[in-house]
Amino acid sequence: MAWSQRKIEIELDKKLKENFSHAPTDAEKYFSYYVKARSALLSEDIFNSIRTIQKGLSDHGENHIMNVLDNAYELLVNRKYDISSNRLLGESIESLDSIQLYFICMLILFHDVGNLTVDRKKHHEREVIREVYNHIRKFEREFDDEQVLIPEVASKHSGTASDGSKDTIGELGTYPPHLFGAKIYTKKCAALLRFADELAEGPQRTSIFMNKYYKYPYETESVIYHKYAEITRIDIDREHERICVRYNFQLKSVNGEIKEEENKEFIELFDFSIKRLLKLEAERKYCRFPLKMQLDLSAIKPVISYCSQ
Repeated sequence: MAWSQRKIEIELDKKLKENFSHAPTDAEKYFSYYVKARSALLSEDIFNSIRTIQKGLSDHGENHIMNVLDNAYELLVNRKYDISSNRLLGESIESLDSIQLYFICMLILFHDVGNLTVDRKKHHEREVIREVYNHIRKFEREFDDEQVLIPEVASKHSGTASDGSKDTIGELGTYPPHLFGAKIYTKKCAALLRFADELAEGPQRTSIFMNKYYKYPYETESVIYHKYAEITRIDIDREHERICVRYNFQLKSVNGEIKEEENKEFIELFDFSIKRLLKLEAERKYCRFPLKMQLDLSAIKPVISYCSQ
């Protein structure tokens, strides 16, 4: 799937033009900064090359980046409806200014690039991300502040804090730094990236064809993640303040009877899915506090369905 423009990118262009209506050339300049970075990452095949280095991972290529951008949009967008007909009247991101939205889009572009340079366990580390960032931006001086902020904040989307806890976002400063003269609320941006990334699960992260005809040709510890991707569907429903998660399991039956010994694969996948669901709930609670002014998602609503083979 080739890159196609995302709604959040269209919104970024629109907000830049609105915020810089007094200086249209600045709006064009900042949007070109984003497009230039994205184009370089795509032309050098940075995203899709991750599967060459990390063969067992679920997809971290262009499709994943587009998915995370879409999730960020759905977490931020405000939709207005006609009350009588429930017809959509319009949608926009109202809670962020244009440069902060620019920063979020840039974070998403670079958050997984570390998978190309080192072991998966260190892919999120600041200096690992900065290595690829510097290759793309080529140390151009107009990006001096960005060069500091992007790797620092993107590194908080996973991993362990310096005190050994999982509170990586807590390590970011209390007071907002500046980028292109605008305040950047780094904890909110990091939380949005982290949760949008956590929600990026589903069939788009694996190959159902390869799984079916080549029997999950991945390292043993990675197979369960590809099976999980196959059965998972996630939708963000801001209007009702919920995350909808659907699991579609298949059971094996013999003469219409379902037996435990015939469904060990299902049991393993079911147990794994519950663990992932609990992790998603933990991430919702963790990210909700920094995002409380932008986002109120009060619940995760799982739906589990079964069919027999």
